[in-house]
Amino acid sequence: MSKADYQKVIGKYEGLTQRTKDLQDRIKASIVQCEQIETSVDALFGFGSWINTVVKDKLESITNTALKSIFPDKEMFFRVVPNKTKKGLFYDLYIETNGVPTELLDAKGGGVLDVVQMCLRITYVSRLKGKLRQTILLDEPFKNLDAERVNLASQWLDQISKRLKIQFLIITHIPALILTVENSGRIEVRYADNKSEVVQ
Repeated sequence: MSKADYQKVIGKYEGLTQRTKDLQDRIKASIVQCEQIETSVDALFGFGSWINTVVKDKLESITNTALKSIFPDKEMFFRVVPNKTKKGLFYDLYIETNGVPTELLDAKGGGVLDVVQMCLRITYVSRLKGKLRQTILLDEPFKNLDAERVNLASQWLDQISKRLKIQFLIITHIPALILTVENSGRIEVRYADNKSEVVQ
């Protein structure tokens, strides 16, 4: 082997050695970056899990108070159950009666569904306090409840309004609901001759 060939081989070796070292340094830096990203993602998911737990607990608390107030003669409990799948984390909603959980849509009649749906909205608005106006529009909120339960529901609504500082604007044809809400600003709208007219 000539001196020139030897120097070529040595040059290739040194070049490969340097590139290998550079690649090893880049791999080490990438490993550090990956670890930092994983730590951040873990913290983010941990925070998300905490937020989900806080919202879940709040929703269960508000809904169970509502069910106890409106259906005092029934032993019903609302449960939010985490359900982890390949597509992500979901939450299943159940009504537990006498210790037996049943999926919400199969569990009870429309009155219970109305109450749970309203509690979902109340929880959402209360968790975003300061970001959204604390007002909820309710269109015939208790249409599936009988007169006795409408009175109980309106009392509960009045309590939750004061406790969470949420204003409810209610559109209803149920006189009992209008009359039982304390200090309600009652506005009557009549429709005639193809136009609506507000009657104070």
